[in-house]
Amino acid sequence: MNLSVAIVSNVILAFLAFSTVAAQPLDKKVLREKGIQLLQGCKEKVKASDTDLKQLMSHSIPESPEGLCMLECVFDTSKLMQNGKYSKSGFIQGLQPLIGDDQSKRKNVEKLASACEKEIGNAEQDKCQIAKLLVQCIVKNSGSYGINIPTPGA
Repeated sequence: MNLSVAIVSNVILAFLAFSTVAAQPLDKKVLREKGIQLLQGCKEKVKASDTDLKQLMSHSIPESPEGLCMLECVFDTSKLMQNGKYSKSGFIQGLQPLIGDDQSKRKNVEKLASACEKEIGNAEQDKCQIAKLLVQCIVKNSGSYGINIPTPGA
């Protein structure tokens, strides 16, 4: 499996689970369960298909418009996006459980958040396309800033 493709699913599950269990220590089982619950809720909300969900769960970005909107729903719920736009502050807050009190990690997360803000900008694109751009930015840049997204369920 392509490493960058595997990161996509891990990023999604990590962020959405962090948004629901941020005050608790990272427990991979809880992380995965919360992530799957949120994915199922978003799937139903945007009427995405089982194929869309399977693509996401198999470490791929969904190809259909509904699948991308499922991704946007996840990011909106976890505050990485607000009102169809990327939220730099939501991104930083979402990664807080990975940062802890480590100021070096915080600076790297802030750099990644800024890189994605610069890359995505205030693009006048559909909010579901913005979600896709966000995943692509994280996959492309996280390694450059020493950000290691945990592998839920592994």
